[in-house]
Amino acid sequence: MRTIEMNVNSGLGGSEAKMNKIFRMMKAWDHVVDLDQNYQLLWTVKDTDIIFEARVRTHGYVGFGFSRDGTIYGADVFIGWIDDAHTFYHDCHIKTHSATGEPVPDQSQDYVLLKSSENATHTILRFRRKLDTCDEKFDVPITNDTMNIIYLYHPEKPKRGQIKKGSLSDPVMAMQPVKSLLLLQRSQQSRSSKEAGISTLEVRNKNVRIPLTPSKMLKWCRIHRLRNITENHIIRYEPVFSSPESQKFITSMKLYECRTSAINLQSDDDEECNEGIKGARKCFTVVATWSRGSEGFTFPKDVGYLLDSNSIDSLLLEVHYQPIYKKQLDDSSGFRIYHTRNRRKYDAGSLQIGIEPNFLHIIAPGFKRVISVGHCTSNCTQKALPAEGINIFGVNMQTHSLGRKMKISLVRNGEELAPIAQESNLNADYLENRIFNREIRRSTDDKKS
Repeated sequence: MRTIEMNVNSGLGGSEAKMNKIFRMMKAWDHVVDLDQNYQLLWTVKDTDIIFEARVRTHGYVGFGFSRDGTIYGADVFIGWIDDAHTFYHDCHIKTHSATGEPVPDQSQDYVLLKSSENATHTILRFRRKLDTCDEKFDVPITNDTMNIIYLYHPEKPKRGQIKKGSLSDPVMAMQPVKSLLLLQRSQQSRSSKEAGISTLEVRNKNVRIPLTPSKMLKWCRIHRLRNITENHIIRYEPVFSSPESQKFITSMKLYECRTSAINLQSDDDEECNEGIKGARKCFTVVATWSRGSEGFTFPKDVGYLLDSNSIDSLLLEVHYQPIYKKQLDDSSGFRIYHTRNRRKYDAGSLQIGIEPNFLHIIAPGFKRVISVGHCTSNCTQKALPAEGINIFGVNMQTHSLGRKMKISLVRNGEELAPIAQESNLNADYLENRIFNREIRRSTDDKKS
């Protein structure tokens, strides 16, 4: 194996050297996501900077950046590659009306290369940029909203270390489907394997045949009976995939708790999903979610979600598959749940608010913007919540495909407080939990909307 590693501090100013020193002091990356089977993205946020590392299975050029609207047009892109022990990189953009999708170098180069290496299979580039570079024309600010991630890779590299018209081979072919990520999510995904008394439970599909095109998307449900688990706490969950190949065709997964006695269900059962299945078995409360880009979820150290087969007779796994293009594949993916018999101080719960779509909830013709409002009034919270109130440590904001923005607020003594959470770039297929930096106290007299 031939390894080329260049530490580029020597040619940079003091701020870059300081950033590398800070990074070496960090124990690990805050986030690690496999964008696909060939492209792993790692990142850490430090003050007003964000540090990325792209580990890509190619010896050609590599790209990473941000889309303004879910397309490549007007996108902000970093392009880099290694050629003959030299690293080349450019801060680029794709013109709004580009016919070729070719990245064009910015006048202001706002990405800084920190480190690069190449081995027998991969190109690895570490770089940083400001969350807001102040380049309003060509750079996309990184905010608390869901970010549209662009990434690309190609087996060939540009010649003579330059990006100019025609120098990047097949940029449209190199471009991969846009992904959604919460880049500024705080890191709390440490595993809890060091705790005593931890067990794991896997809830997975069993050899589901992924449909071939031109079939429609498949929603598959599998019931998992709970047996002999009494007063345990779930402390973490994470996705588990049967193969990298089938993972590419899974768009999202949900796990529901079911609270009706399934007398006639003697073993695990599976079938194509519909709302009737969930309604008949009273599977309404979501326990776990995953979508592309999600990393799993770890509850706060003093909090656990109750798992008790005396009250929850079964779990329902719902997996959404997009049709496959070529060969037939079977899938057995699902969730791995970490639970402990040592109950923690606080029980976690789920409070769902919003509007359930029905025939009365319509958008009149000609309207470009419609606001829908749902309330959880104090009359409701006084009955549903404990007298001492609750602490909110995270939210999961979901809409159907037409939803674009959402705000969750508390109304106290007739006055609306600062939003608990808000999102200006919702993606209906991205189900990531948003973890707060500090818990938010809510009393039984508050109204939530």
